Amino acid sequence: MQNFSPYPLPVSKCVAKFVPKSLKAIDSMVFQADDKLNKTAMQTTDNVKRLEIMQRIHKSLTNGIRSAKAHTPRTWLKNKALSIEATGAVFNSGQIHHHKAQSFKDELASVGFLKQSNVGTNMGQIPYTVFGIYSIVFPLRDEQGRVVNFYAIGIDNDKTAYLNTEGIYPAYPHSQTRRLYVTENIFDAATLLESKVLDNRDAVISLHDKEMLYQHRQAIESLKHLEEIILIENS
Repeated sequence: MQNFSPYPLPVSKCVAKFVPKSLKAIDSMVFQADDKLNKTAMQTTDNVKRLEIMQRIHKSLTNGIRSAKAHTPRTWLKNKALSIEATGAVFNSGQIHHHKAQSFKDELASVGFLKQSNVGTNMGQIPYTVFGIYSIVFPLRDEQGRVVNFYAIGIDNDKTAYLNTEGIYPAYPHSQTRRLYVTENIFDAATLLESKVLDNRDAVISLHDKEMLYQHRQAIESLKHLEEIILIENS
């Protein structure tokens, strides 16, 4: 990402700047709202219970990044010039289900964080694959600020994945937002948060890997004081 000097921002340098009289300006720039993408894969789980499970996962991953043993993920963040405090980053070691009751594993599976594996074990236990194993994880939140999704970046391989299609990173923009930065991906949004360029009436949201989903449009259209949208594009 380039250095930010918000006024003026030349379009020629991969940054589009426009007044949001309508959202057609966004739609014409390859970002297409698709309501179908907003359908969650977790429809079989009661919503209140699902939110509780997501909160438990988030708490566990938060403990993971703050563990004395989490030297490698904290070094990864430092090398990317990111901090836990500014970005909300957490860490998934892949051991969240180890030595846990089957009921807890079933809960993780119900929200897609665990998936049963076809690989057999010699111990007669149910084998699982874990979402975002050994990854830096960023939480996405709903309109009430609750964690509803996770985005993982592999520490060893930079492989990225979303748990589902819900939520916005870092959160829905606050109601007094006048200037909104929109990034193509979560890493760029995290970098912008860390840059400290945002004023009190500024906010940033990340698209779903260049895709504008229903919740992004909903969030933007709800901003009554919005004067400007700045779209950050990667060259």
